[in-house]
Amino acid sequence: MGVQKDLITPAKKVGATLTFEQKQLYRYFKKWFQERHYIVVELNYKEKITPEGKRVYTFDWYTEKRVEDYTKLSIDLSFEAEIENVRVKLHDGKTKTVQQGDVEATFQGYVQKDTEDEWALSKETAQRRIFREIYDKLVIKGKYSQYENQLKKDMKAIMSDLKTYLKTHRYD
Repeated sequence: MGVQKDLITPAKKVGATLTFEQKQLYRYFKKWFQERHYIVVELNYKEKITPEGKRVYTFDWYTEKRVEDYTKLSIDLSFEAEIENVRVKLHDGKTKTVQQGDVEATFQGYVQKDTEDEWALSKETAQRRIFREIYDKLVIKGKYSQYENQLKKDMKAIMSDLKTYLKTHRYD
């Protein structure tokens, strides 16, 4: 059966049209998750140029944070930006190449239980699996509730922080 995933938040999106630095935003995401002790696994990263000459950047991340031996908090990030390079004039009179266009990030959070697959359902371990379900529902229900609340806070924080970042790190 494998790892049990409990979806805590449905997919939520944050998007904007702005002038910004793509590399800086990518580093911002990485730093945000690392500062909160999430391990970041990049599932894919693609860059392509459209027939109109715009650049499309997409990447998907799986992030996880172990909160106890058999439990992890996870946030999936799916990012897409359709942008073009533009030159902007800085306050000191210098010019800089940055990106202008549409940005969208989608986040989804879930709690993973039995991450080591110790309680997998099989003929030999059916009683153990039932015991684990009872244990989860009756004994440590409060602990899982705390983990779910922590994940909800992390989801709310990344979305709020991204909105703030997009408002403050723009050149337009």
